[in-house]
Amino acid sequence: MTHNRAGEHVAAAVRYRLIADELRQAIEREDFRPGDLLPTGEELMRRFGASRGTLASAVRELREEGLISRSAQRGRLVVMDRRKVIVDMGFGAPSWEEACRRAGLRGTLAVLAPEHLAATTAVAEALGLRPGEPVLLHRSRALLGDTPMMLDEVYRCVEDETVGPGSPTVAWTATARTAGAQEAAALRVQRGGPILEVRRVVRDHEGRPGELLMRVANGHRVMVAHGL
Repeated sequence: MTHNRAGEHVAAAVRYRLIADELRQAIEREDFRPGDLLPTGEELMRRFGASRGTLASAVRELREEGLISRSAQRGRLVVMDRRKVIVDMGFGAPSWEEACRRAGLRGTLAVLAPEHLAATTAVAEALGLRPGEPVLLHRSRALLGDTPMMLDEVYRCVEDETVGPGSPTVAWTATARTAGAQEAAALRVQRGGPILEVRRVVRDHEGRPGELLMRVANGHRVMVAHGL
């Protein structure tokens, strides 16, 4: 007996997409609501008559779409809340916690101890320094539940950590791209999943740069805007 391996491969590819479509539709109908656990892998394999590999491919597709995630605490697949948090990029804008509250969610911010570092070329250029000059780095993680949504690095000059008096000006850019391995691990998303890369420079009333923000965020759950 001979086997058509190419045909088997095509059939498996079609099968996992059908499974992904059925689960996606169930989530959209709210048969499974945000926070609900999906049936176990064994239960899903029996339900769809699928192999472990075929089911894994379907699950991977839904995770990349941000529909489901694996709960670290419960070890099961859980349906994600797809409500987005809109973050204002203005200087002195509402906090992450307030942005989450506006979205009907509860967010927290984990702030790490500041570090003294030598400015890299990119940081020095943004802050008008020479490479190697000292800067102060403030890191923080914005969370929904126990899941990181944004990772922030804020760089300031050691000699003057505050933006000068007067009305500061803000220049920022946001770029959508795919997550690398380290970013995916830090944000608990699939490698290759969508993330936002944000860069913001705050200048004082005389145009002197005083602060550089470098941010990566979960592209499924975070949006950025100005002047909300």
